[in-house]
Amino acid sequence: MKSIVSMITVLFLWTTGAQAATIGFDPISSNVSLGSGFSVNVVGTSFPQTQGGGFNLYFNSSIVNVTSVSINATVWNFVNGTGAINNPAGSLTSVFMSAFPGVGPGSFTVATINLLAVGSGSTPLTLTEYALNPWASDGNPIYPLFNAGSVNVAAAIPEPASILLIGTGLAGMLVLVRRKK
Repeated sequence: MKSIVSMITVLFLWTTGAQAATIGFDPISSNVSLGSGFSVNVVGTSFPQTQGGGFNLYFNSSIVNVTSVSINATVWNFVNGTGAINNPAGSLTSVFMSAFPGVGPGSFTVATINLLAVGSGSTPLTLTEYALNPWASDGNPIYPLFNAGSVNVAAAIPEPASILLIGTGLAGMLVLVRRKK
């Protein structure tokens, strides 16, 4: 029965042209330098009135690590949990939030995730629903789409001391060439 209701809801949204509720990132893609800290916002868009929900985040821990999570307390003012950070496993799980009077309809910031770039390369940031606290409105489930993000960490660039050393060597070679002439 639940799957029939879900299919009817999806069909209704599709035929009426309404956008489905979405949980994703702002910015969707981040370009950062190795060793730098940065933040991404988890945002909800096109939501009906909602009393809350939750998410999990998965990432490549050799590229980024989560340093902290903060729930947007101006929006989610009832019971919130910042989840469990497990950097060796590449996960942030069990993040949940709620608002007694409800939030929306529309768009809102869910949480801010602070990360540290620990290795060069690219990693997807994958969101999934936290099964123990699904998104809901007045007790009715909301089935948001979960959009992925990505982080690109640039390889370390040479430090100024290395560039100075190369420049000094080139200047010395120029002096030697001039002396021979």
